[in-house]
Amino acid sequence: MRIEIETKFDIGDIVWRAENYEKGKGYVPNKHRILRFNLGCYDQFGLIGSVQYMIERFYCQAKELFSTKEECQEECDRLNKKNGY
Repeated sequence: MRIEIETKFDIGDIVWRAENYEKGKGYVPNKHRILRFNLGCYDQFGLIGSVQYMIERFYCQAKELFSTKEECQEECDRLNKKNGY
């Protein structure tokens, strides 16, 4: 069996993540660099091709990361509206 996995980001890429550090102030874009990534592949009807990206000291899914500050700001605006900020 051969599995090909294409990643959205590469090691060293700059990415943005919506973060809520100060309670009551809402979500803001925060800049990070991809340090490494983990690939998870299972067989027999299990998960195939999961990619987790490490930024700082924790791992994130691709859906949590954005290529530009503007894209991330749109997500922050959505989260802030949803959470009443």
